[in-house]
Amino acid sequence: MPSDNFSQLIAERYQFWTDQGKSGAQLFDAMGADPVLPFMLGPEDAAVVVGSTPSGLKQQRARRTGPPYIRLSGKLIGYPRPDLFRHLAQRYVGRAA
Repeated sequence: MPSDNFSQLIAERYQFWTDQGKSGAQLFDAMGADPVLPFMLGPEDAAVVVGSTPSGLKQQRARRTGPPYIRLSGKLIGYPRPDLFRHLAQRYVGRAA
């Protein structure tokens, strides 16, 4: 289960970057480079970022369809922050003008 502190941190940084005028894929790029956020996220925290569940991310890993990850040991999975947000930026679909 993700910590409430992490969920709050994500919300605060999202607000910070939107206040700076970032939106869409640029917002995800800024979040990926944000030094305030932890570099390596566990499955629980990564699920908060992508709007999924840890088991949903596990299914995506099995199908090789989800965000990039690193197997740190036998069962320990980590999601590098820059790669996770790059994954989201690449999937951003903007509105037609």
